[in-house]
Amino acid sequence: MKGSTALRFMPTYEQWLLDIQNHTRFDDYWRQRGYGPLPHVEQHADVPILWIGGWYDTYTRGTTENVAAFRRAKRSPQHLLIGPWLHCSDGSPVAGQLDFGPEAVIDSVDLHLRWFDRWLRDVDNGIDLQPATRLFITGANRWQDSNAWPPEHCDGRPLETVTWHLGPDLTLSREPIAREAAYPFPFDADNPVPTHGGQLSAGGDLLLPGAMDQNRPPIAGRSDILRFRSEPLADDLAILGPLTVTLQVRASLPTADLSVKLIEELPGGPAWNLTDSICRAEGLSPDTPTEITVTCFPIGHVFRAGHRVRLDIAASNFPRFDLNPAGSCNLWLDISPRRPCRLTCGEPPGITLSHPEEG
Repeated sequence: MKGSTALRFMPTYEQWLLDIQNHTRFDDYWRQRGYGPLPHVEQHADVPILWIGGWYDTYTRGTTENVAAFRRAKRSPQHLLIGPWLHCSDGSPVAGQLDFGPEAVIDSVDLHLRWFDRWLRDVDNGIDLQPATRLFITGANRWQDSNAWPPEHCDGRPLETVTWHLGPDLTLSREPIAREAAYPFPFDADNPVPTHGGQLSAGGDLLLPGAMDQNRPPIAGRSDILRFRSEPLADDLAILGPLTVTLQVRASLPTADLSVKLIEELPGGPAWNLTDSICRAEGLSPDTPTEITVTCFPIGHVFRAGHRVRLDIAASNFPRFDLNPAGSCNLWLDISPRRPCRLTCGEPPGITLSHPEEG
């Protein structure tokens, strides 16, 4: 209630907190001017914009969606830069428990000055001639240039849309499956799956952002997480751009949350989270599966040969995402050749990107 929270002596911040709590869905409140440009792209000035994001930043999905919309609607240059960063951390190569090397660090002040010098002072410094999209590819730990988002090419080769199938025995494979299976995964509102790394912008010591080992506490060993794994990769595998996860779900309540997390699992070692997301599903039934698609944050990553692609599925990721107010329930993931569960992503075919030595 307004005036009764710890922020009552800062009314503007208190109102912001209450607005967030009272508008948990993307309703008209979030569509108002000033809260995000997507609903108002046509009304925005047609001016050069430099869009900057980090793979482990809360806002990178919005950043990439915005730049794509502005490039369709505007004629002025729209440049995109994404590094392996946390929120506002482009001066550091560290995101969580991973260090992406010295190439990950940029001088953002110099970059901003060069951009403004070019477009506000008409200084011919060549920044407008640079590729319109520059992405830091984690795993390879180097920059990749493009002229589009979503990327159409990588190293001059076209990207392909590829499907990975979730299969019986908790497998993850490019091959379609041939038999059915069902896997239960409960949601306990009193013991939700805890947030462990990811795309975060605030949280202090409570929510540590970035890449965190998913084979360590508090995640390791939990029975309410389904873990689908590929075979060890024969070659390096690059995944680039947006990705989606499509699931066939049953539940004991009409509504439940579906949390997905893409992970690179090393042999006998850590498992690093790369991207994730969540979806509040409705109209669920305990008898008939409902198809749910979860849109993840974008990615630019190379999985190393010998490592596994892993996809974790759960019904919570708290406190990063609010708990489903319907309460505890039982869920089942149905695996079927007729109704495939799948991961859909972009892959540059036949490309082995240079990568650092195993550390």
